[in-house]
Amino acid sequence: MTIVSSYTSWQPLEEVIVGRAYSPDYFDFIDNVQVRNQLQQILAETEEDLNNLQKTIEQFGATVRRPDLPDKDHFQLTQSLGHGAPLPPLTPRDWQITLGNQLLRVLPVEELNTICNDYSTQQPYSVVDPHGGTWKEDCILNGASASCIVRVGKDVFFDNSDYLRPEQTQWIVDNVLDDRYRIHEAVTDGHGDAVFAILKPGVILSSKHDDTLDLAKDFPGWDVCKVWDSSIWAALEVNKFKRETLMDAGTYKDKHQHRNLLTLLIVICLSGQVLLRKQCLMLTVWC
Repeated sequence: MTIVSSYTSWQPLEEVIVGRAYSPDYFDFIDNVQVRNQLQQILAETEEDLNNLQKTIEQFGATVRRPDLPDKDHFQLTQSLGHGAPLPPLTPRDWQITLGNQLLRVLPVEELNTICNDYSTQQPYSVVDPHGGTWKEDCILNGASASCIVRVGKDVFFDNSDYLRPEQTQWIVDNVLDDRYRIHEAVTDGHGDAVFAILKPGVILSSKHDDTLDLAKDFPGWDVCKVWDSSIWAALEVNKFKRETLMDAGTYKDKHQHRNLLTLLIVICLSGQVLLRKQCLMLTVWC
């Protein structure tokens, strides 16, 4: 039974892992009411967004898996001892990636063990974990990020940078891929999947950070839709527009309305390039 199988970012989606933020009650121990309330509001709204994403994906018939959360009592104890808060399992795409019929665990995040063990049970040898289930100081993939790998069928692009060193790429090629694959280098200084995204065969969404890439050579004849400013500052300008324009017009009512506006703006920008709902869904999941 084949559970793990993915060669591209645009093929019809059957199952996906959506990350999880800490729930607000994890921070009940904070004495400062203002700090606690603001943090819990952020967490509640983040989980609301993730739940809405899950519902949207499920409406298209795909299965959604969610990571576990660490034990709350242990989490709060480490906070009280001043050890800091570990990152929540919010970004699975950084820690693992499906390459063909195998899931490569670049980083063994404990909160994903249940899902990965389930895959291994249903499809033996489908999960490749060089760490052996727990973080090892001498593991070849330490410091690597799966976000530096872009799949295009039998072509795989590696962003050899600070987040994926050439020797790590070579290990992946030797131990996960086989001779069916063609290997390419696409250096963007990290997180290549956030620099350019393949929406469907023949269409690429790129950004101003692609100056080190030669998309015309690697994807001859493909249409490239370039976002010239995808920075946080552009997002802040969008928020400013929403506050000033919508409130002045008397149409702003709640956070859901301005989220819908942002969604509409994205759809308008991509309407000439992306027409299939499943491809729009994959864009949402990938980003």
